[in-house]
Amino acid sequence: MILASAMRLLDRILRSRIDPPHADYRVQLLLPRRARVDPIAIRNRLGGVELVGANPTRFALAMPFPGSIVHVYTAPVDAYAAELESSLRWSQTWRDRREVVARAQDSFVIATALDPGPAHAAQLRTLHAVIDALLCSLDERDAAACILHWMPAQQVMPCIRYRLLCKELGPSGPIVNVRIVEVEGTLLADTIGFAPLGLPDLQARFRTRDPNEVALHLMLLAKRVFAGEKLDRAAEERHLAPPARDTLTIALDPTPPAW
Repeated sequence: MILASAMRLLDRILRSRIDPPHADYRVQLLLPRRARVDPIAIRNRLGGVELVGANPTRFALAMPFPGSIVHVYTAPVDAYAAELESSLRWSQTWRDRREVVARAQDSFVIATALDPGPAHAAQLRTLHAVIDALLCSLDERDAAACILHWMPAQQVMPCIRYRLLCKELGPSGPIVNVRIVEVEGTLLADTIGFAPLGLPDLQARFRTRDPNEVALHLMLLAKRVFAGEKLDRAAEERHLAPPARDTLTIALDPTPPAW
């Protein structure tokens, strides 16, 4: 009876507002044309989940993980314009990002609430599963052309990069971005995206190193942090670039490591 009442309340919330309450961890899927998804097919692909609402423009999935609700809803491409502009700025390795994103005609948002702490890995795997199920439900051409706007990581990426990051780095791959900025005459590389999980982001200063090599190094270290490892040659220090968050400063080797 309590579960049924909670489901009815959630269904009313889904119908009444754009942003689901407390579901502030969001990934926006930008699509090249209007698309329609089948909530029942997505539920069946996931298996073992409760579907709340069957409106293809707005529904939710109650996942097996206790208290985990993942919301899926359509939104205008510019619904999160400020976040999108920030992500376009910091997706530095993708040169054509602005031109490609400008062609988007529709979007779906996948949103959930993350609890910082030991459960983050299971929660992120749940989120990845919903994203993958939604992509599989799209027309193959639309899925291939999809752009993922990972808001907490301040990055946009084509679908092929999302899949590659998941394959090479696991769940942590798409959820962090490495930014390169100049600070007080030196270059700074830092990750963004770990704060909602209760994990420290990473930062490193350098002058002569290849920025791409430093970025890869931080991504590999981020994978270890996500897995709960304690890093050597890392010190808790104040963030060197906004936003304010917990950070670990990494002491880089004088010469690049051999991968």
